[in-house]
Amino acid sequence: MRTLTKVTTVGLTRENSDRVIRDWLHECGFSPETVNLSEPVKTALLKNDEVSQEGMDLTHSHATEILLSIPRHDQERRHALNTAKYLIHFADNVHGMDVWGLVCIEHPNVAFRWRHRSSKSLERATEELVRKVWEVSESGSTFAPFAPEQSIPVREPLSVADAYVGKVLPPGKLMKARARLDKKAELQLARWFAFITLACFVVGGILFDVSRADSRVRWLSGAFDRLATAAAVTWVVSYLNYYFYLRELESKPIVDWQ
Repeated sequence: MRTLTKVTTVGLTRENSDRVIRDWLHECGFSPETVNLSEPVKTALLKNDEVSQEGMDLTHSHATEILLSIPRHDQERRHALNTAKYLIHFADNVHGMDVWGLVCIEHPNVAFRWRHRSSKSLERATEELVRKVWEVSESGSTFAPFAPEQSIPVREPLSVADAYVGKVLPPGKLMKARARLDKKAELQLARWFAFITLACFVVGGILFDVSRADSRVRWLSGAFDRLATAAAVTWVVSYLNYYFYLRELESKPIVDWQ
């Protein structure tokens, strides 16, 4: 299986983007190795779905395997081949697997293509990449933040259809901003009913103070008290809807696999 994660660089030029991205990959522990396939291998990759790897070193063997998993449909493999710069590696110590990926750079866009037979290891490698991208994008460095609801497709080798997708979730303060945006209506309702609750309590209290026990004003005071109670319930329920949604988002991994 394979994943495709797309990001956009910020503050980089075409001349220095390759070097900056390579240094960043080193800092992240992805151990980038330059990919420089021979012309005969490139030609074979564009014409066939099987390529002899005899005499290849480990770097180019893994790079070839990843490229062979990309369909030639709509020139996707050609584009990946023409923009492939680095082979990267992620050690999934939880499952005891090594995951290999290909970094394709076409300034200002960068595509990360992980490939592995285990979906769990593939997901862990992708999540680690997304987490590292968020770390620098939050500070305005190297990469732009992921777009809201940006998805990461998971596909079988040579398939153009998604087996399933992952939704990129924002970290920290951005998570709260996402929750506020998604639950905007509930929060607006909570604010309105908080105001209504306070207003009804105040009016009811004033009417109670100026009324006699057997007067209609005292009855009206009680009506405002009951309205205040009903409004308070709506206020609390609306806010809890937002609160539990935020807690649900925070309990998920950085990528929500669906």
